[in-house]
Amino acid sequence: MKCCNLHYVVLQVLDALYNSIHGHAVEHYAAFYSSELQGIVTDPGLMVVHMDDHLVHRGHAVFDTAIIVDGYLYQLAEHLSRFERSADLAGLVLPCSIEQIFRIILETAAASKAVNGGFMGFRALQTAAHSVNSCCCAAFCCLYCATCD
Repeated sequence: MKCCNLHYVVLQVLDALYNSIHGHAVEHYAAFYSSELQGIVTDPGLMVVHMDDHLVHRGHAVFDTAIIVDGYLYQLAEHLSRFERSADLAGLVLPCSIEQIFRIILETAAASKAVNGGFMGFRALQTAAHSVNSCCCAAFCCLYCATCD
């Protein structure tokens, strides 16, 4: 595929993502960390989890939630400890240390600019041998859901 054709296709995909955003998402989803992108996005059109992710098609995943009130993430260390235990019991290896995940969550919360809201973190089994297709899916996604003030 020629470079200019690829650029056109990418623009079409981005346009389709932006045009498919539900109004609720714009109001309530403030920031999303994707291990696939290795960064935080604040545009709901880019808050995407692949269909071949085990989180989606097999439910082989763990998750945990926490709240943010008046700018404070409550009991995040306790939530991450439970998250780590759950992943271990489910046979899921975390993609990075708990300290790194802690930092990612704080950075995602900061990027959201929300004073009140909630956080939800996910971890699914991610190996090419277990995927629907041969690609390896995102190893860890941290979704920060916020009721924007």
